[in-house]
Amino acid sequence: MTEMPSSEILSEAEVEEFTGSARRAGQVEWLTTKGWIFEVSRGGRPIVSRYYFRLRMSGIHPTSITTTMPVEPNWNAVR
Repeated sequence: MTEMPSSEILSEAEVEEFTGSARRAGQVEWLTTKGWIFEVSRGGRPIVSRYYFRLRMSGIHPTSITTTMPVEPNWNAVR
């Protein structure tokens, strides 16, 4: 059984592996070009959420997921 990662963000090694770049500037360029959502640390390291990574790698674009609820229940559906 594989051990679950303890961090909510990808490690530097993981970001390097999936972007194919050891340089932080190259990683940021790759992420930007591919349309990924990420933050950059004060030191220039791209910070990628593990959850976001898993969604994207599964073919799901989190920006397309809607979480809005109707303001009021559909009372016509209750009969």
